Parts: sequence; C-alpha cells; structure tokens
Amino acid sequence: MEISQIYPIGLVGEMGVLTREPRSADVVAIEDVIGFSIQQDDLDDLFIRHAEIGRKMLINVIQNLSRKLYNANVQLEQLKSILPNLSKEADKLLGGNIFLY
Repeated sequence: MEISQIYPIGLVGEMGVLTREPRSADVVAIEDVIGFSIQQDDLDDLFIRHAEIGRKMLINVIQNLSRKLYNANVQLEQLKSILPNLSKEADKLLGGNIFLY
C-alpha cells in the first residue's frame, strides 16, 4: 500500500538513525534513483567534529518530521470527515481528538 511519496532531496529513515529503532516502512523506487546512507556512528562523529553542520542537519530533520506529522494530521481529519463511524471509533479508542503538530 502506498502511504507517501518521496521527492528529490527527500529523507527516509531519519527517525531510525536518530533513535536506533528499526524502520517502520519499506521504500520502493518506481524509477532509477541515487541515494546515500548515513550510518549512526558516522552521524555521531559528525555531530562531535562538526557541530554546526550537525545542528543544521537536526533542524532540517525536525522540520521534515514536523511537516510529515502535520500532513498525517490533515489526512486523519479528512478521513474522519469522510467516514463518521471511523471518527467515533477513533475517539473511543484514543480518548478524544488527535492533533499531530
């Protein structure tokens, strides 16, 4: 099931590399791509040796995650308006409205 699309200069796996948790989704390319991977140890080293670059990277990741959470909230609200029963069930399970900002 497609959940999202990643556009040029997009991030994938940023939460996992920062939290050391396993990825929560797979990524499949529909055309040729070029990418690179940053390993946890390399990232830790970068933060120590080049703090300003590390700070800028963290700000970028935080902005990216905030955008993803905002978009997820918009999609949840759209689904709740389309499927009223889903909204009632979600409220029962989760104790009220969810806002991810």
